[in-house]
Amino acid sequence: MKKIFLLAVCFVCLVGNLVAQDGLVFNKFQKKGDKDRSKAVMIGLKGGLNMANMFFTDKALSDLDENIVFRPIGGVFVEIPVMGGLSLAPELMIVGRGTDKSYVAREEQEQNITDVITNYSIESFYIDFRIPVIYRFVISDWFNPYIFAAPDAGFLLGGNISLNKMQNGTVLEEESMSVEIGKANMKTFTMGVVAGVGLRFNMDFQRFSLVWKIEAAYNCGFIDTYSSMEKDDSAISGNVNAYNVTGHRYNRGIEALISIGLPLKFSKNNGCSDFGNKFDRRY
Repeated sequence: MKKIFLLAVCFVCLVGNLVAQDGLVFNKFQKKGDKDRSKAVMIGLKGGLNMANMFFTDKALSDLDENIVFRPIGGVFVEIPVMGGLSLAPELMIVGRGTDKSYVAREEQEQNITDVITNYSIESFYIDFRIPVIYRFVISDWFNPYIFAAPDAGFLLGGNISLNKMQNGTVLEEESMSVEIGKANMKTFTMGVVAGVGLRFNMDFQRFSLVWKIEAAYNCGFIDTYSSMEKDDSAISGNVNAYNVTGHRYNRGIEALISIGLPLKFSKNNGCSDFGNKFDRRY
């Protein structure tokens, strides 16, 4: 997490320095051919929100009411052109995942029947490595929609599992719990696929360019997140009241992201002469 934060700070400082030296002269409608971004290797930052949930194969669990939960997501990427509108964009991401489910049970106490509301919540964080394959549709020199798909491998960093019970608006402390996530209550590795659509906006300054992207994607995990220790009862799950560890549990999520990228080189034509005079040439 600290390394990604330091990379983000360095990237922001670099972009700020370039903008300051450039005099903030911007022309998004620069003539086509002045700068060929399709041949530029690009580094960048991305961040946003993951509308997370988990899919349970146990129908009794999947039918429980699920609350919408938003988890942060962000990281760094490198986009490498391959041919035409095709490119590869390896990225390292911190991804928040989880679920939030509730159910109501009726309990009889001293001839009175009261409702006990149980809320079960998972907040987990992973470091993910993805290699999106991107295909851009060239609409204009400054605007390109695109589609992408990527394999996704994630390694568990940690998180929290909580189980809260409420009766008549009061939390039942003795029956509620909160534990940190570890290998005893969650599998430490996950894998899945990510696919989505995006919009790319190319912004030209006098000596360099920036690229803004907006993306929406669906993340589908296909590895069961129950730990083997939960499965074989060597670790007793603290959330037994919320589910029975008999089926499977998979990560899911809808991601909304904004990214900013800095092309490192341009094709060798008139548009890059000033850039080359000011900075090291990379072509």
